[in-house]
Amino acid sequence: MAFMLITMLSATVWSAEGKTYRVTGIGTSAFNNCSGLTGDLTVELGGVNKDNFMLSTRSIRSLDVSGKDSFTVVPKAGLGAGTYTVRVTVKGDKGILVSFEVSFSVSKKSEGSISNPFTDIKKSDWFYNTVLQVYDRGIFIGSSSTNFNPNSPMTRGMFVTALARMDGIDLSSFTSCKFKDVDMSKYYGPATAWAYKNGIVGGYGNSLFGPEDSITREQMAVILANYIRIKHIKISIVSPKTAKYADDSQISLWAKDSIYTMKAYGLMIGRSGYKGYSY
Repeated sequence: MAFMLITMLSATVWSAEGKTYRVTGIGTSAFNNCSGLTGDLTVELGGVNKDNFMLSTRSIRSLDVSGKDSFTVVPKAGLGAGTYTVRVTVKGDKGILVSFEVSFSVSKKSEGSISNPFTDIKKSDWFYNTVLQVYDRGIFIGSSSTNFNPNSPMTRGMFVTALARMDGIDLSSFTSCKFKDVDMSKYYGPATAWAYKNGIVGGYGNSLFGPEDSITREQMAVILANYIRIKHIKISIVSPKTAKYADDSQISLWAKDSIYTMKAYGLMIGRSGYKGYSY
């Protein structure tokens, strides 16, 4: 006999943070009896405010006694001040397993009043203001509620997820992906499927994306350039595209145009572009 337990892991209420719920198969009395459960579980949003929310995934893998998975409910960026409520329903092959409401209160903030929740980010850090801006918009939410890990490598899966959050796209309809190494139950699954479908990423070939691989500056430049082109975003030129980097010979041919386009836009300007720091 298997049971399902849904517990709230994070319930911080703020303008763009999500609430994450863990779904666990256990062998003792729990939230809901799921005896005889087979196949995937699906997560659905309902209610009058459903269009103001996004789901990290709509599919949860089958649970056995020790199985576990999770999903995150996130309010979309740009919501006005107020309280928004959505009904979350988890279904299996036996019908509705559990249904509950999630609410977010969006507060109107004064200019420059973003609070810093991260203990590893200081005002003296050159990236301090940028980290708070992307956190406030829900693009990056940190490795935990108190840690951002600014010096940790970023994976390809992390980057496309951040791009999808910035775009504000509802990922709930992206339930499959052509890349055989992308697990749709992982946080990056729907975002990777979205990025591939829209021509933002193409993968390594042989149906591989490498979502857990650290992303290189070259790869980041190409993905950003693809996103800007596909979204028809107009950006002013701030520096000549013809000015070459000292290590130009080390840049892959497939990435050169994108790297110098990002340089011209002022989005990536090399290792000595800002007080000697790399970004």
